[in-house]
Formats: sequence, structure tokens, C-alpha cells
Amino acid sequence: GVPEAEPRASGPGTGATAMGSAHRTLSPPRAGEPRHVFDDIARAHRELYVLYEIAQSMGRSLGVADTFALVASRLGALVPYSSCGLFLRSEPSGEVCGTEASGTDADGIRRLRLPLGAGNVGWSVRERQPLLNGEAGLDFVAGGMEEGTRLQSALVTPLVFNDECIGCLAVYHIEARAFRPEH
Repeated sequence: GVPEAEPRASGPGTGATAMGSAHRTLSPPRAGEPRHVFDDIARAHRELYVLYEIAQSMGRSLGVADTFALVASRLGALVPYSSCGLFLRSEPSGEVCGTEASGTDADGIRRLRLPLGAGNVGWSVRERQPLLNGEAGLDFVAGGMEEGTRLQSALVTPLVFNDECIGCLAVYHIEARAFRPEH
């Protein structure tokens, strides 16, 4: 499986705030209580706090690039990933285009232009369905990127606005089957 995201250094974009790191140490479980219950509570708390930070920051009317940078910087606390990409649907061509990216092969992700329905990204946008552990290389093949990628797995979530799928957010990992349903 994928290990939980490790705590990062304190500072802007690290997941740590004036209230402290989102990663906290819990007291030992009481006799008869399994440890996983406390781990689940701590994980849920971290997830809610990260989502709260994102929502609070987005209330400042950020542009696409700034919003992506914010989401990508905070998302790693919830979902360990090697790359993150924002894909938006182009109305004239019907293609799904890499708009923003960070991490491994970010330049290649930004250059991807996928026909609707092609690869993990195109399929997720057309079907308006998330995709768990898709083969990351399919996006590069469908996008005509001959150089390929080291990325192995993909987790893709469609973005819907006013009942229209406008694109998707994709996170990739260099390990195969790196994502779990709870991600």
C-alpha cells in the first residue's frame, strides 16, 4: 500500500499553519480499544482541516493558476502523489487539455491534448466518473507523447460546474496501483 503522507517542514504551502501541523500525535489507546480507531479519527481530522484551508483560501477569488497551486500544495496531505494535473475541456475542439501541472513529468502533462473519451482523463470527463488506478501511460499515448512517462497509476476526478463537466483533476504516482478507494 501507499504510506501516509509524511509531515513536511513548516511554512507556506506545506500544510502546517499557525495552529500547528495537520499531523498530530495521539495518546495511546485505552485498554481494549484498537489503535486503528484513533488513526482513523486523526486522518479524518487532517482531511477536514486541509479541506477547510483550501475552501478558506479559495474564497479570495483566485485565478486558475493560483487555485491549482493551492489545491496541489494541500492535496498531498490527503493523497500521496508524484504528479498533479488540471485538465480543462476545450469547447471548439472537444479535446481535454492539460492546463496546469506539478511534479514528475509536469511539462508533458501540460502539453497533453486528449480527445474526449481517450485515455484516463478523456474517459473520466466524457463519462463524468472518477477513475481509480488507471494506467498513467494511457494518457501519454492517447495524447501522442512519444517519450512516455515514468508515472504508473492515475486517480482522476471529473470537475462539474453548473451540471457540465468542464475537465478533471488527475493525480499520478510512479508506483503501480498506488491509490486506494479512500483517496
